Amino acid sequence: RLVSDAVFVSMPKDTINVRTFSPDITVNSGAGCLSVSLLTDSLFFAKGDGMSAKLRDSHTSGSISKVETKRGEATKYYVRTQERSLFFRTGDTRIFARGADISASAQSRIRRERPDSLARRTPRPGRAPEAGDVDISLDTAYSKYLRDWNLYADINLAGGGVALPVMPLRTRFDKVQARFDGRDLTIDSIGVHCGTSDLGLSGHIKGLGRALVRGGALDVKADVDSRYINVNEMLA
Repeated sequence: RLVSDAVFVSMPKDTINVRTFSPDITVNSGAGCLSVSLLTDSLFFAKGDGMSAKLRDSHTSGSISKVETKRGEATKYYVRTQERSLFFRTGDTRIFARGADISASAQSRIRRERPDSLARRTPRPGRAPEAGDVDISLDTAYSKYLRDWNLYADINLAGGGVALPVMPLRTRFDKVQARFDGRDLTIDSIGVHCGTSDLGLSGHIKGLGRALVRGGALDVKADVDSRYINVNEMLA
């Protein structure tokens, strides 16, 4: 365990600077598991003048473990971060959030061994795109992670906002609750306030994981409600 008033890390070659105040770092190692926990009052990260991040009242934990499955032993990575507030800037883009609770895990897939005759078969492609289709499939370098790992992510934000050069209106969001299980994206709630307009959104996107790997149709269901939409303001 490491407890300190402050820790500073500088990597001049990569123009990276990290400062953390009142850090409390705990590392535990057990049978088939390594876990790390970091508590800090504040953490600042900067890479040159183009990228920076700030966290307040942060608790980040993570682990690497071995888990037994029906097909054998798999490796599982898990991380969870909770912040009272966070701010991220890159170029002219700024993102901030409060009351953040974000977790993610990745567990390696254990493939069932197949006879050589089957292993040599060409993998079945996804549905060929038709005219007018929007192809969201990832490049092979990225899609392999969805093929080889079972992914899960859960996002909960009390509120926040985003500022983009292409969106001059002030945009804020609240009560964000969403999760992705490697196959489907479920949005329990998102409240968006753009200028004087407001939107409430919930719904799901089924088949997202498959579409990212090899393309294909998505099953999208969304419920949208609003009290006021200022179209003139958005188009101005």
